[in-house]
Amino acid sequence: MRIFGIASLYQFIKIQARRARFVHCFPATTRQVALSIKKDPSPVDPVFGQG
Repeated sequence: MRIFGIASLYQFIKIQARRARFVHCFPATTRQVALSIKKDPSPVDPVFGQG
């Protein structure tokens, strides 16, 4: 499950990288994901599929 979550996150970053330059996009994407996880802690992590 964890590997699948990481693969999904990687796929998401790849899609984002297509829209903008990777170097420009990656820090913002990582920050946004980290903020959303911090802001909305849930019993099952939507990214990594862990409790």
